[in-house]
Amino acid sequence: MARSQGDDEETETEPEPSNLPWVRWPLAFWSAILFGIPLIVAIGCFALPDLVWDGFVWKYLWGPIVADGGGDSGGIKPGYNMFNTMANAVWMILFALWSINLGKTLKWKLDDRLYPPVIMFVILGAITRTLEDMVMIQRPLNYLFITPVIYLKLAFLVVGWMFVGHFFEQLMKKDKPIPAFGIVGGAFALMNGIYIGIFIHGGFTYFIPHPVFPMIASVAAMGILFLTTKNTFRFFAPNYQTVATLGGLAMVLVATIAFCAFPFDISWQNQYVGESRHAFDPNYDGGFLIAVAWILCTLIIFAIGYALKNKHSYFKTLSSASVTLVVAAQMLDAAATALTLQLYPNYHEKHVLPAFFIEVTGTPMVMFPLKLIIILPFVFILDKWEKQKQGDIDWGLVTKLGLILLGFAPGARDILRLLMGV
Repeated sequence: MARSQGDDEETETEPEPSNLPWVRWPLAFWSAILFGIPLIVAIGCFALPDLVWDGFVWKYLWGPIVADGGGDSGGIKPGYNMFNTMANAVWMILFALWSINLGKTLKWKLDDRLYPPVIMFVILGAITRTLEDMVMIQRPLNYLFITPVIYLKLAFLVVGWMFVGHFFEQLMKKDKPIPAFGIVGGAFALMNGIYIGIFIHGGFTYFIPHPVFPMIASVAAMGILFLTTKNTFRFFAPNYQTVATLGGLAMVLVATIAFCAFPFDISWQNQYVGESRHAFDPNYDGGFLIAVAWILCTLIIFAIGYALKNKHSYFKTLSSASVTLVVAAQMLDAAATALTLQLYPNYHEKHVLPAFFIEVTGTPMVMFPLKLIIILPFVFILDKWEKQKQGDIDWGLVTKLGLILLGFAPGARDILRLLMGV
């Protein structure tokens, strides 16, 4: 039987767009979730204060922060519990989904160039969190520098700097350098204006570096950004990642100046002793041991991956630069937690899961195998992920950034606290 040519042709139809809201309007959907949940909780605190505020928010979320900051918490203990741990995890996931879709909407390149700005603001968080431990900031402003509020603040701060960098990049593409640098300069001016206001007020902090330091840091950052437009720096480009990195670097420099001033400022030390009722007792030897253990563990894992990288793609992934950053972050947390608790019994673990495993095993050294249990399967999954990469979102990059944050932030804070003896 004869068949027409049209019978052999398969009709290709366009797939129907999904009606799911997180598919059709992803940014609007995740914005509504991220900002809507806190709004609903806030309304509940006013409408049903006994149930929502007293029974949940104060008891499990805000009360521990107040207690950690030395305020009157009504007997609520500082630290983490099941509810604030879960709330922090959910918030991190929601913020990641929101920021990813924001980047897609603005056509940001979500690639390895995100590591510098994110790491810069993680360092800023670790230093400023330690400054709160050192009683630099007075109540109630110090509550904004306690985990997890500090990282909520820093998350929006890094996105804010990326917004500034986005407009800078777009204007540079249109060959409008004066408005482009004006936007970045305006962001630095706003940051310095807030800093000068805090410095002049004098009632927010017990110690703060002179405003000349953030001004110098801002001018230096602007100078580096200007050099990127002249192709002077091969490793930098005038894009939103560079602007966000320089914004974070300027703030890190000022925070570092404050941190380094503590051992030399007797009045600040006396204020710390009066507020915390603990003696100023820096532990430089412990900090050195942690640094050695951290570097050795990272190098050993990297060396194993590098030596066997031609045997299997798993080991090639293990020795890659981005995974080495993840390993370094997690090993810093492991070394800082394990050796601090082992050598200095006056410190204790505040996070729920590590505290559980330390109590079950009877030794803080369990942190090292615990971190390996996290890292090694992650590398296996990442290796398979890279081979079968689908979609327009690099979830491997997102996961690596999350693991860097979760490892480096508490690890850096622990070693900084130990160095200052606070």
